[in-house]
Amino acid sequence: ASDCLPDVRYGPHPDETCDVFRPAATKAPVHIFIHGGYWYTMTSKEFSFVAKGLVPAGFVAVVLNYALCPGVSMTELVRQVRAGIAHVHAHAHTWGGDPDRLSISGHSAGGHLVASAMATDWPAFAPGRPADMVKSGLSLSGLYQLEPVRLSYVNAHLRMDAAEAAALSPARHLQHARGALTVAVGGRE
Repeated sequence: ASDCLPDVRYGPHPDETCDVFRPAATKAPVHIFIHGGYWYTMTSKEFSFVAKGLVPAGFVAVVLNYALCPGVSMTELVRQVRAGIAHVHAHAHTWGGDPDRLSISGHSAGGHLVASAMATDWPAFAPGRPADMVKSGLSLSGLYQLEPVRLSYVNAHLRMDAAEAAALSPARHLQHARGALTVAVGGRE
């Protein structure tokens, strides 16, 4: 049996929410899924199906939402995702989860956000959080160099300049990564 805590707030923006799906077990591992949609479409609600696999396997499943571009900058969007992850770590125990067993995954833009999170200096970003807060990440069909995205039609929504694209390209920052990052891509992509 599981239950859902919808729209748990992790920050002041109306879109800084997550849906928490809890298993019957306690001290469960915690997994956060970060949705895709090229940073300007979709919400966590379209991806709640991931809980159907995670909760029966004994995980607390968290589907993270964030504000979309162009309503916020890419820099703010990445900050929100990092804040959401830190919030989940800080509150996992209240949902029956074990914050020392935190993993993340995401698809497409969510894959980019996973790689960005894995390269985060957590103690600097969220004082009190451990450097190895996120134990592992799975990036599915992520985007790791944002300059090509900046030069594409997508940037009409993202409004990145060259400096922001470079700063937010995880491939440039993965030397700082903690934990294990698995990068996967579909065979026909």
